[in-house]
Amino acid sequence: MIWDIFKSKDDKTLWINQYRIAVGSYFGLAEEEVLGKEQIGGDCSFDDPPLNVGLRLPKNEYVLECFENITLFKYKSDGRIGGHGLTLRVKVAKGLYYRAGAGRVGMAKSWQPDASGTLYITNKGILFDGDLRNVKLPWGKIIREEIEEEGLQFEKQTGDPLVFQNTDNSKIDPHKAGRLKIISQMFDDINDRIEKGEYPPKGKKSITF
Repeated sequence: MIWDIFKSKDDKTLWINQYRIAVGSYFGLAEEEVLGKEQIGGDCSFDDPPLNVGLRLPKNEYVLECFENITLFKYKSDGRIGGHGLTLRVKVAKGLYYRAGAGRVGMAKSWQPDASGTLYITNKGILFDGDLRNVKLPWGKIIREEIEEEGLQFEKQTGDPLVFQNTDNSKIDPHKAGRLKIISQMFDDINDRIEKGEYPPKGKKSITF
């Protein structure tokens, strides 16, 4: 298995190095084996126990990671009137861009905070539990995920992407980001193991107080 998972060209940043180390750990690779690499390959395994977060989920669905105090952004009218032509990348937040194209005059739109809450990553998809809005999206309807230190972006088959950024504008935890990347690539394998009774791994538990 070979994954082209590293988009950043700045190998000197602490965040991207920590992210690569986190991803590499699931391949059984040492730190020096992943730093500076644009892709890694080999046998990959996910045996992290599910998180006990108090959610009541359908049978065989488990929370594998969560991002607390995170804000969902929505591309919506901001009350201004304007026009624009072809746009290749629309800035969402610092370091986050959404690829788009348009050519019309009308109500201007911008990326604005839509709800704040917790983003749960499960073996079935993503679940956002927000104060003003809840969103659930299965992996099968997610075309691609963009994982950056500034935020997370999930491109859907139709409609605007789901864009998340920490509510306090802090960086995304690189270790959580690495686990998210692994889950997004291995959810089919994880689900197969669940059906066979091979996951969750016996003897491993996670308790949240």
